[in-house]
Amino acid sequence: MKKPLREYLADLTEFVNVNRILRIGRRATKKAQEDNRRMGIPNVYSINGQLYYELPNGELTTEDPMAGQTQESEDTHSENVSNEAKPSDEQSESASSIETDASSTETTEGTGETAITPPKSHAGKNGAVMKPKSRTSSPSAKPTATADE
Repeated sequence: MKKPLREYLADLTEFVNVNRILRIGRRATKKAQEDNRRMGIPNVYSINGQLYYELPNGELTTEDPMAGQTQESEDTHSENVSNEAKPSDEQSESASSIETDASSTETTEGTGETAITPPKSHAGKNGAVMKPKSRTSSPSAKPTATADE
């Protein structure tokens, strides 16, 4: 029995799309495996329900090569990093004073005039100030100017 052309093309399109998705998935998986090898993380494969780990030399084994490593070594490393990242009290005080000064008024040099800086939430593209939209007013509530006036 012959299929109508539309059904044949629909089946063909579906088949092509599925193959394309699978090809993209295989490519992404291959890239992830290469990244794991580069970082020294073993790739894990499940074959008939059994887990196999890929060693750096390419051999497969059923023993987890990462099982001997403890979590403590990673914890001490993260503590060292977090201690280095903490700013000193003097630095945190100066940073907080700068933040409060930036949101307050600024005095322009020479003229003595004060310029009010808008909050960061109103900053738009390229530093332009954007006015927040009023949620209570609607376009129909505003009087419109006509050309007669």
